[in-house]
Amino acid sequence: MWDTTLITTYPENEPTWTSPTNYGNDSDTGGIRTERVGCREYSDGGQSCVYMGIMCVLVNKEQAEYVTQPHVFFVDDTHKNYIPVASDKWCENRLGAGPAAWPPPGHSFAPRHSCMYARWRTYSSLIANMLRPVRVRWVRSMAFVPHDYRDQNDSHSFLTNNVWLLDTALWQAALNESLTTGPTRLRQLFQPANHVFMASSVAQFEGLSDMSRFLFALLMRLDVKRLYQKQTMDEEKHLWTRSLFEAFPRLKSKLLFFNEQRDDTPFDLVCTRRFTVGPKSSDLGDPRVCEYLRSSGWRLLGIKEPGYGSVGTIQYSRPPRKVVLLQRHDKGGIRNVEALTKSLKQTATKYGFQFELHSTESLKTAVEHVRLFAGIGVLLTPHGEHEIGSIWMPRHGAIIEIFPPRFVHLTYSLMARNCRLWYFDVSTQVTEDMREVYKEKCRTRGGYIFNTCTALKDVSFEVDVDKTVDTVLVALRRIGHDLRIVE
Repeated sequence: MWDTTLITTYPENEPTWTSPTNYGNDSDTGGIRTERVGCREYSDGGQSCVYMGIMCVLVNKEQAEYVTQPHVFFVDDTHKNYIPVASDKWCENRLGAGPAAWPPPGHSFAPRHSCMYARWRTYSSLIANMLRPVRVRWVRSMAFVPHDYRDQNDSHSFLTNNVWLLDTALWQAALNESLTTGPTRLRQLFQPANHVFMASSVAQFEGLSDMSRFLFALLMRLDVKRLYQKQTMDEEKHLWTRSLFEAFPRLKSKLLFFNEQRDDTPFDLVCTRRFTVGPKSSDLGDPRVCEYLRSSGWRLLGIKEPGYGSVGTIQYSRPPRKVVLLQRHDKGGIRNVEALTKSLKQTATKYGFQFELHSTESLKTAVEHVRLFAGIGVLLTPHGEHEIGSIWMPRHGAIIEIFPPRFVHLTYSLMARNCRLWYFDVSTQVTEDMREVYKEKCRTRGGYIFNTCTALKDVSFEVDVDKTVDTVLVALRRIGHDLRIVE
């Protein structure tokens, strides 16, 4: 059925049409069909899904240069042409209208909580829409990583956009271990993709922060030691990661970048018959993901599991008797940090726990994050990207997150749940000198998740010292430490 006068394929990756299914085959169905064959469901409502049929990403320079994100086409002759693929509009509405504007459950064909932009296309319209023969690069299978275009410039966003790649690989491995017999399709649902399509450019990828390079190597289950060739993990100097392409040369052929496919190749479409796409996942998807990240970071630096406590005959991992106040050095810090530090030092002396004050200015590399966070029992810190280091805290540790006035964000509370960490939050009040600023910037917005005042999320603020210290004591008891006054 392929008209070779209208379509030019990439010879090395030309698709094989011998699949036992009818996906992408019009002999029995009256046209090409694309179907969703399976999804991995997450507790927060998100999904990672696998599709079979014909899925294409638009990379035609004349058409794609006017769009801010890759357009995906699901080719199916049973759907009306050009209509959007049904989605829950999560990325579009979560910071706008909120849940009231979302479609009802079960409406979505695209993975829930995905930022993918996709439309249905009939085969004939996709080919006829071009003014010249369509040039297609075929890849046998492709994982598509959509980006959250509202928030994609920090390591935390990079992690939550890409973490489903690791989750599905770990989930499939666990499933295969427990399911020695059963449907082949289930045991191979999330098989490794030949290519990963990144909704960015090579320059952006090469310019990733040290933390993002470290995380990407972990998410792809690569040998992280290769990022530190000819360096030792016990050196005192900053240990910076190498370029990912330098450390892992094969990544160059595995990763497809939207900007380069659009600007530097002769193709109009990048198409595949097996397409996997996942959600933006703030809670990291599953506890096994955080455990993998934690154990990989600790193993790299030779960090051992902390001591154990017990309740009767039950033993549990008990984090260190150590509280760390991590102050933001750039913006959004605690104004009265001196008073808080003085009170915490006095309380530490009184109850016999270790207290340290650190600044985010000292956390320049991923290795420094792992070293610091691995030794924390209770972390007290303002809201910020640096909290990504909590994935390397010991299990059953505690996070106390301090929010600016009229701002709240669930990200790190969700992450703490799957990292098996206790979570507390401390709210602050608008001080008199900031009242008019808040009135102008925030207006009717308040401290709840779908109406939060993001305009001033990075302002500095004052905390209630006594209540904050009380919260620290509660957290220490919660993680298993008996606090008694030191005589």
